[in-house]
Amino acid sequence: MKQSGVDFSIIFMHWGTEYSDEPDENQIRLAHKLSEMGVDVIIGSHPHVVQRLDILTNSTGHKTVCIYSCGNHLSNQRSELMDSDYFRGYTEDGLLVQISFARLSDGNVIIDEVNPIPTWVDLDDNGYRIIALPQDTAPSDWGASDIKAAAASYNRTIERLQMSQ
Repeated sequence: MKQSGVDFSIIFMHWGTEYSDEPDENQIRLAHKLSEMGVDVIIGSHPHVVQRLDILTNSTGHKTVCIYSCGNHLSNQRSELMDSDYFRGYTEDGLLVQISFARLSDGNVIIDEVNPIPTWVDLDDNGYRIIALPQDTAPSDWGASDIKAAAASYNRTIERLQMSQ
């Protein structure tokens, strides 16, 4: 892609082990391989839970943002409905990410800023909604039907992201 003139590459991967809080060996190996190939951003899904965000550095010093799993964004995988044999928690948690890019004077495009935004799948009498849980907004202003559950989701997601830094 770089040889064809692409300034920036984002790969979306459907990978990982369902309900696993951590990326598996195959995810990690493939993420490093994609970073070596020059991919700039890797965004993953499939485990139905938020997994960590890593900044990978390849052998040439190129940096790759890797979000192993963004969790769930809209699903009926509610904690109260999950089979306890499969439920490991946190299927109502999700993650959006805002990535800003900058063009350097030499023409190269780099990642300028990465801003993760936790989300929570809210279920009330009106159905399912994705509630953004921005860090700069008070929980009472999120619009969630259950502020305590949304705040717990927010805290789990932030903790997971801080563990990776």
